[in-house]
This record gives sequence, structure tokens and C-alpha cells, in this order.
Amino acid sequence: MKRLVLIVLLGIVAGCSSREVQKSESSGVSVSIQGIIDPAREVYESLHQYAIRAKSLSADGAITLKQGSSSQSGSFELKSKRTDASGVRVDSLSMIVSGPFGITAAKFLGSPKEYAFINVIQGEHYRGKPDPKTIEEMTGMKGLTIEALSNVIYGLAPDLGQLVPLDSVLLRSLKKDEHLLFVRRVRTGITEMMRLRGILGNGSPLSLTEYQRWNSLVPLTTSSMPSADFAITYEGAISTDKYRLPNYIRAKSAGRELEVEYRNVKQNPDPLTVKIKIPE
Repeated sequence: MKRLVLIVLLGIVAGCSSREVQKSESSGVSVSIQGIIDPAREVYESLHQYAIRAKSLSADGAITLKQGSSSQSGSFELKSKRTDASGVRVDSLSMIVSGPFGITAAKFLGSPKEYAFINVIQGEHYRGKPDPKTIEEMTGMKGLTIEALSNVIYGLAPDLGQLVPLDSVLLRSLKKDEHLLFVRRVRTGITEMMRLRGILGNGSPLSLTEYQRWNSLVPLTTSSMPSADFAITYEGAISTDKYRLPNYIRAKSAGRELEVEYRNVKQNPDPLTVKIKIPE
């Protein structure tokens, strides 16, 4: 039960997809934006700058986990503070998951330094440091962090860190308003793909509709990518008041399928306190 509920809480940011990235039907890397020398890095930087708008979130909705022939559904209440007033990342998150008839099933409170979890149904309490190794032991998924989860619940790519000189970036346009942005990070040994919708170079932010990640360095010149270690799909937009928040977040992993649906949201509510009473 501990693992199942934590997968619901943390599995949003991970999924193993059997799909391969579509081969570009365009001219591959020959994407140009007037006045921009390196369009791929310019697009990546625009995603990074747009993410600054996502500061905090208060929301509720529905959550469903499917595995094999079984399916479990419930509701959740979420509070998240991604950055403080000065823009510094804090990534504080609280989540209450309720089952049928509104019965509270689990509570989770996390930050980059510590997490606290209570399985209300079985009366189990857990505390610890949410490092990737600990989260992998709890969920069976490699490479998860609280920071990545914090990004995903806002409809952002899990890793939006600044590019460094050894990083490679490739932009492929499938259509006028559909693009694939690949990032190869040598320092951390990962490769990412972001599927974006929107017109390049018109000043409007591009919408992220899909994210895939490989825990290895994949050549960006390959015409067909292997199956991803993580895969996330974002659909719809429940709100664009401060930043684009998707209606649905979907993930698949080793026969497991997770769906999160937002219903009521408040973007960048001020003030916002993130806390849950966790018994000692």
C-alpha cells in the first residue's frame, strides 16, 4: 500500500512509453527564426523564461491509477509553492489523496530537504530525505526528484535548468505549429525531448504537449529514438491566467497508467501556506 500510494503521488513525473518519437517530415535541423542565430537554444531559453511565471498553485481534482486489469480512482487536494517572492526555488508541496466517499487515504508533504508521508488507512508514517535513490526505492522509478515533480504539476518540463557549454540542442519542425526540441545533457548523462505547439518567432509562448526523457546520451542525429525512460503527456488548458496549466497530465510506466485531472485551481495565490499536520 505504501508503494502504491507513493506511485500515485510521485508517478506524475514518470512513465515508460512504448512509442518512438516521430521522424521529422521537415528539413530536420534547418529551422530558422529571423534574427536568431541558434533557434534551438532560443526556444529552450523561452521555455525557461516562461516557467518563471509559475510561482505557486492551489488545486483539486481527480486521480486514477490503472495497472493490469485493476483501476483505482480518487480525488486530491494540492498546494505547491514553486518559488518564493524573490523567485528562488523552494519546491514545497503538500497533497492529500482521498478515496471513495471522501475518506482520506494518504497525506504527503515534501521539499528538497525532507518529506513526510502518512498512510492514513494503515496508520503508517514515514519521514526522510527525498533524494533520487530514496524515491526510486519507493516507486521503482529512476531519476525522480521533488524539483521535477514541482515542475510537472505546473505543466512544465521536469528539467529546465540552464544549458551549459557541453549540452547539445536540436530543433525539428514537424509542422508550422508543431516542433520537437531535443536536449542532450553530457554532464548528467540524459537526453530529453519536448513536443511543442505554436508559431516560432511570433512572441507567443509555445505550449508543451509531451515530454520524454532517456537516462542515457542518445545521438540527436538518429532518425528514430529508442523507448523513453520517462514519458508525460499534457492535454488541454484549464487556466492561462498566469501560466498555461493543463487539464490533464497522463503517464505510462511498465503497464501502469496514471491520469491526473485538474478541476478547481488558483494560480499564484497570495498568500499561500504549504503544510499538513503529520502525526509524530
